[in-house]
Amino acid sequence: MSAIQSVHINNLQRLENITVDFERTGVTAIMGANGSGKTTLLQALACVYRRDTKIDISQKNYRYDDFFKPYDGNNWNSANYGITLHDRNYSVSYTKNSGEWQPTTQHKTTRYVKYISILDCVPDQEKE
Repeated sequence: MSAIQSVHINNLQRLENITVDFERTGVTAIMGANGSGKTTLLQALACVYRRDTKIDISQKNYRYDDFFKPYDGNNWNSANYGITLHDRNYSVSYTKNSGEWQPTTQHKTTRYVKYISILDCVPDQEKE
């Protein structure tokens, strides 16, 4: 299984020089004040994998542009984070330079991933 052992964020939105380690088994809680980067961290992790086509469950390939859309003052150039997987002896770096995120989807590790945002948990009548 290609579980994430650690993520090191060099520069992503307001997160800089942060490392988060994950145990091989169990549950990890990500807690913090509003605006502290919890969602940014989870979105970055969702982009680490490409969807496993052998699993017949609704899923998608999460792309960096699904979460990290350019806006005035931030085009995400120089964004950089890296991950280490428990079953691999190397790290993978995710970067945006010259308008392109790397690695591209076809070069990502395959795994089932489902990103569930807080909006997915809110009843439809309360979303208005």
